Amino acid sequence: EGCSGVPIHWNNPLGPFNLTFPWPRIGPGPDSLPFWVRIIDEEHDIRNAKSKKCQGEDSATVPCRECEGIPSIISQLLDQATTFKSHMRYSLLSSAQLVMVINDQQKDLNTWKLKVRYILV
Repeated sequence: EGCSGVPIHWNNPLGPFNLTFPWPRIGPGPDSLPFWVRIIDEEHDIRNAKSKKCQGEDSATVPCRECEGIPSIISQLLDQATTFKSHMRYSLLSSAQLVMVINDQQKDLNTWKLKVRYILV
């Protein structure tokens, strides 16, 4: 059977995995992650990641060399998902972070609307 990848441990206080994981980075593109995500049992939070370069070698219990580096990447992604930085490119954000950006921009827009109304009155 070979390498089955590595488990994804995603303990994000800001929300569930599907909202806080940067799904747009899974597909092709310059910001693409070097692994695929497989959801095994969402109810019990069982997921794993497998390198896009996985050769399927070694054993089912020990990840191959290509997959063994994935946990450090997931740790970096989790840090990015929990500490939002306004200068980050939108293509790197999760759907929850994009909603936060939209809400912040909506607040700014409403503030400007009030200022313009006050000036025009």
